Amino acid sequence: EEVHVTLAATAGVGNRFFIFAAKPSLLCPKTIHPGERLLIDLEYFPPLDIPVAAAEANMTFQDWFVEDGQLVEAGHTLCTVIRNDGISRTYAAPQTGKVTIQQKLKTGTNIDTALSDQRILAIVTLPTWPALKRDKGDVPAQTIVGLHFSSWKVQHGDMVKKNQVLVELKDDAGQLVKLKSEKAGVVKAMQTKFRPGDPVERAIDRTLLAVGKFTKLKLRAGQQPVASAAGMKFEQWRAKVGDVLTVSSPIVDVRSSRDVWRQFTATKYG
Repeated sequence: EEVHVTLAATAGVGNRFFIFAAKPSLLCPKTIHPGERLLIDLEYFPPLDIPVAAAEANMTFQDWFVEDGQLVEAGHTLCTVIRNDGISRTYAAPQTGKVTIQQKLKTGTNIDTALSDQRILAIVTLPTWPALKRDKGDVPAQTIVGLHFSSWKVQHGDMVKKNQVLVELKDDAGQLVKLKSEKAGVVKAMQTKFRPGDPVERAIDRTLLAVGKFTKLKLRAGQQPVASAAGMKFEQWRAKVGDVLTVSSPIVDVRSSRDVWRQFTATKYG
């Protein structure tokens, strides 16, 4: 039996590209035996969800080894089924996460009869992490959907420059994507649980870290602050923590908004 479908689009200007996807809106009666009905498909949303589906036709469900909502490790046995040739087959969790199962599947149920053509037995969902706690003025390093974590290029507490690479990610094609800082500052919060290959959606808001203002230095008795005027830009340090300085020893180079270079020096021994 043939089904004739007409596809159309309104008039437009210039070349346009369309993708039409068609799916049946009603179940075909001949796929359902008298007195039986299909179970509702389990919904899943990649990349956090991975479905576990029966790989062959005419399988019979045997038993569950997990409960709905249970947390499992990758490789944990989920269920067993009987193939058409009578051989038992085991299905395992493809990743660590929470399991959603077809609870109404019972021992002896024909999978093709009970489920749609997708034959989805269960879904394993990666756990997500809450949004980072940020202070007012902190700038989030947020990425787009569909990327996977590769490596950190900074650590918590690091000083960063504007446009400095913070995180390296990869797209589905394996191409490297660099997430850069929108401002100069210090790394104040990070989603440190990320491991290579994790989808960025594991962070609930896809924010991997936050860059904020530097923490105000606490001066002890006898210490002399080195302070610049507003609007100056940092260039480089001439000294490091622990150095012993004499009067006029260089400490830091800065540059004004008019591109005038200036160097701050020690005003005392210490």
